[in-house]
Formats: sequence, C-alpha cells, structure tokens
Amino acid sequence: MFISDTLSRATAACAGDANYYQRHAICFLQEVQEDLQQVNQADYLNVTGRRLEQIKRHTDNDEGLQALRSTVTTGWPDLKEQVPVIIRGYWPYRDEISAQNGILFRGQRVVIPKSLRTEMLARIHASHIGGEACYRQARETLFWPNMQAEIKDFVSTCTTCNEYAHSQQKETMLSHPLPTRPWQIVSMDLFTHGRKDYLLIVDHYSDFWEIELLPDLSAETVIKRCKAQFARHGQPDRVITDNGPQFTSAFARFASEWEFEHVTSSPRYPKANGKAESAVKIAKNLLRKAARDGNDPWKAVLHWRNTPTENMDSSPAQRLMSRRLKTSIPVTNKLLEPVVVTGVTEKLQYRRQLAKSFYDRSARVLPELEVGETVRMKPPPGDTSRIWRAG
Repeated sequence: MFISDTLSRATAACAGDANYYQRHAICFLQEVQEDLQQVNQADYLNVTGRRLEQIKRHTDNDEGLQALRSTVTTGWPDLKEQVPVIIRGYWPYRDEISAQNGILFRGQRVVIPKSLRTEMLARIHASHIGGEACYRQARETLFWPNMQAEIKDFVSTCTTCNEYAHSQQKETMLSHPLPTRPWQIVSMDLFTHGRKDYLLIVDHYSDFWEIELLPDLSAETVIKRCKAQFARHGQPDRVITDNGPQFTSAFARFASEWEFEHVTSSPRYPKANGKAESAVKIAKNLLRKAARDGNDPWKAVLHWRNTPTENMDSSPAQRLMSRRLKTSIPVTNKLLEPVVVTGVTEKLQYRRQLAKSFYDRSARVLPELEVGETVRMKPPPGDTSRIWRAG
C-alpha cells in the first residue's frame, strides 16, 4: 500500500505554458535594471574641475587619443594590423580602455594626452625620488604607452638629481698587460716616511721593488734616481706613474730618450697604479717596524725580498735575479746557486683572475662615453658641496 505525501500532490506548472516563464523573466529583468547604476569614473577623480576640463580639452586636441576614443566607441578590429598605426601601442590594453565624458581610462587610470605628459612627469618627480619609485607612484593613477621608459629618461636627465647623485658603483677590474720577463713593466710612486721622501720602483713580473731616498722632489732628481735603477736592471718597456708634477714634460723627454712607454693613471684614482700603491704600503710598514725595534731597515728589506710569495713558490729575488739572496739565516751553497724560475706568467695570470673574481662581485660594467656626450664630474676630495659638476 502506498501513501501519498503533500509534495507529490503539489504539481508544477504546465511545461507548455510559455507565457508563464516569459512573464517571470520580464519581471526579473525589470528588478535588475532598477538595481543597476551608471558609474562615471570622471566623477571620482580626485582633481579640480579645472584640471578635469584641461585633460578633456587636451584629449580632444590629441590626434592619437581622438582615434583611440573613436575605436573604443565603435569597437576594436579583430587583428592588430587593422588598428591605425597611431594607436597600436594601446592594442595590448584594448579590453581595459573605456571612454567617459570625453576622457579615456585604462581601468581606473587616466590616459594622459601627449601634450600633458611632460607636466605630469615633472609632478611625479617633484620630490626627486628615484625612477622606480616615480613609476610605482604613477602607475596607480596614470597611463600612456611606454610610460615607465619615459619616467626613467626624465629622472636620468634631472639636473638636481644628477648634481647630488651618489658615487657610481665601482667598475669591473681593468688590468695592465701581463709581463713575460723581469723588469718589462714597472710602476713608480713617491712616498714620505719619517719626514723623508722616497722614490719606489716595483717590477710587475717579480714584485721586487727598489727605494731611493730623495733630497728633493724635483723632476730632475726623480729622473736621476730612475736612471740609476735602469742602469742596474735595464730599460723597461713600460713605466706606470700617477700624474704628479715629477712625471710631466721633463719625464716625457726622459721616456723618449730612454725609449720606454710612459703611462699615467687616472687623476684622483690611485688604484689605477695599484701595484705601486701596494708596494709602498709594504715598504712603509717594514721601515716603520724596523724603526720601532731599532733594527736596520735594509735588513728587513733584504729578508722580505728573499721570502717566497704566496701562491708563487718563489721569492721576488728569485724571479728577478734567478737566485736566492744570502741572509743571516743558515743556507747551503746549493740553494744559493742560480736557477731560472719558470711558469711565472701563468701563476701571475691565476693570481690576477682570482683577484678579479673577488673584486668584480661588487662591481659592474659601466657604459662607455661617447665623444661629445655631456658628462658630470665627481667633486674632488675636500669639496663639501658634493655637487657633480657638468664637464
């Protein structure tokens, strides 16, 4: 026996009653239309009426935005090639662009006419923040094609920002040519220790350095000391110095007479003559410690020249003179016999590559300057203004 329930007796309307469904659909649409509201984004722009009218006026006068507004109104073509060339830059954003009250929007961002972009760039960069920060600020409210690139260019040419720019990141290491024999390439520098002036000459192949006491700092005295060393070790192919007054016209004549190439380092950049700077540091340290202990400084120099260099398996004296130097430390006669050290250039190359790999971790390749390009120069040490001056 089956017992009927209430729901089984509440039958649905007849499937063929089309008027019933039509009436309900019309009622539903009327209810939805009553709830819908027309939103005009221009009404929500946080700008004055005068600025709004300015944007609209410049949009009306912008040939590209006129074509864009017309395309938005009539509909975009199916292919990019069918879009007018003047507005093809907007093709990737076609689904986001709308026109309301004569102003174009990409989403909630205002599309800025070309005639107003320079003014907007100046407003964005008014606080002189960096290019990335300017773009992060602008992309929330403004839009035009290539806006990020134009912001970057605008910031990079800002006079105020360039005058107070930070120091450039150091450039990747640039090295002098590798020597293949002793005394082929030498570096020179002057230094003062204990109120006395010295000339230091260091050989790039062996790291062997000579120091000469100078009675004065004239170019003639420096050249005379150089001649004494060259008479002992031979004429070098290349001499590297800084731009001191001792290494100008008189030294150029000396280089011509003695037939060597004279190379000067960059002004105010002592690292360019780093070989001499490093040797000066070692020499001053030896002299300072010898004076502190009351020892003969030349004995300290002798022992340093006879000490094997790290990662080289030979001393500076061995690489320059092909022999060990006799010191107060006991040594057999066999070890004092001359032996030519081989593989020096290869080991120098390995040391240089190792040093470069560490140095370049915090460096980058700087762009090359073009002839006629406007540049700015870093203020010299002691300049408290810190303003980069146009060159």
